[in-house]
Amino acid sequence: LLGAVLLTVITSPVTPAFAQANAQFETITFSQDSIVTATPVQVSLTNLVGNGTIRYTTNGSVPDANSTPYTRPLPVNESTVIRAQLFANDGTPVGNVYTKSYIISDHEQTIPVVSIVADWMDLNTLHTFPTERGIEWERPINVEYFEPGGEVAFNAPAGVRIHGNFSRIYSPKKSYRIYFRNEYGLGKLDYPMFEDSPVTKFDKLLLRAGFQDTFVHRGIPERSDRHDTAKFIGDQVTRNLHRDMGQPIAHGKWALLFLNGEFWGLYNLTERIDLQFLQSYSDENSDWHIISKESGWDEFGIWYSREAVKEGNYGAWLDNQEWVGS
Repeated sequence: LLGAVLLTVITSPVTPAFAQANAQFETITFSQDSIVTATPVQVSLTNLVGNGTIRYTTNGSVPDANSTPYTRPLPVNESTVIRAQLFANDGTPVGNVYTKSYIISDHEQTIPVVSIVADWMDLNTLHTFPTERGIEWERPINVEYFEPGGEVAFNAPAGVRIHGNFSRIYSPKKSYRIYFRNEYGLGKLDYPMFEDSPVTKFDKLLLRAGFQDTFVHRGIPERSDRHDTAKFIGDQVTRNLHRDMGQPIAHGKWALLFLNGEFWGLYNLTERIDLQFLQSYSDENSDWHIISKESGWDEFGIWYSREAVKEGNYGAWLDNQEWVGS
């Protein structure tokens, strides 16, 4: 799926070393900002320090002292990601790691585009072990968001994990959870992502592949003989209807995803319903109890589906269930 790459499994937690926003001064400028366009571009890099060497990569990896030195303008005739950093003469990195995405497409861009840039080794690790969870299985990325029309709206360091349940096992097209943390240099994303939401600060966002609403869900045992649930827009439409009734929802929209410049498909970009989400739409000190469905295979190979407490406890939930049943 991600190409033939020698895989080394690294399960150590993320570190601040990747955080490009921690640098206090600019070292490089690009003649062309990130863009989605139908026209090839040429990109020139300028050393603002004067000394040292700019080195760059186009495969998603962070440049090191052995990366290609910049000597002349770079022609971009197809979708390309450029990561650049200044290095002193002794090979010591100086200042920021800069990441820019140039998405070349003949199609008119009518919906947002998301570009994730990361080391392919990290992406292969996540896709090879998709059922693993937790911060040990979060990897550093750079994420850019382009509004319709092609201009970049934000460019930020972040972390990514595999998201979802069934799709972790059965679907080649994975869902992703993007985290904005201080470790990467940006504690929260501050951007008005959803027009129908008053919230503009996010500690995480989801890119949902919509596996449950596609034909490839046939791999799930209880759905193996059904073909009538391939309604890719169903989840977001249901949420929007709930919104129209005056109820809180996870706001969302459609976006095209690119991984290291490669087109990865149509995704549902949305909020994640958790404690931080609920507090962002209410009093930050309010208590919330979150009960959700949890399913999978147990240690004996038996499929289970049950309710699980994600936040708080069962008390309010049981009271509600008793009231509904009375």
